[in-house]
Amino acid sequence: MPKKSQKTILDSQSRELVIRLRDYFERERTNGGPLISIDRVVDRVAAALDIGRNTVSRITKEKFGETESAKDITNWSSVIFLDQTWLNANHPVGIMWTDAAHRSTKMPEREKVSLPKETRPHHLRRTKC
Repeated sequence: MPKKSQKTILDSQSRELVIRLRDYFERERTNGGPLISIDRVVDRVAAALDIGRNTVSRITKEKFGETESAKDITNWSSVIFLDQTWLNANHPVGIMWTDAAHRSTKMPEREKVSLPKETRPHHLRRTKC
């Protein structure tokens, strides 16, 4: 048989929060589901405890720190990406500019081939990706 746990003594404020939570869950049961989307955690906690959103946010920050995830970052200009993920994912380029006047030092010399006029390289040639 499991050992009986000690009784928890709650102060009057804690008892009031228990009553508010119970009332909120009763309203959800009557509603047949969540009153507020389950994705909006802070809003649900604030509604369940009948306290302000800012209070929930402040207490959460005290417990978990200032930024809990990347979506909390407000100044993205100070973020440094170590790869090109952001560049490639958010700015697809339809046109790129190439400089046909400079050749790579690693490119071997080839014999000249006559190209049709429209495919001849220009100093800055516009090409579609």
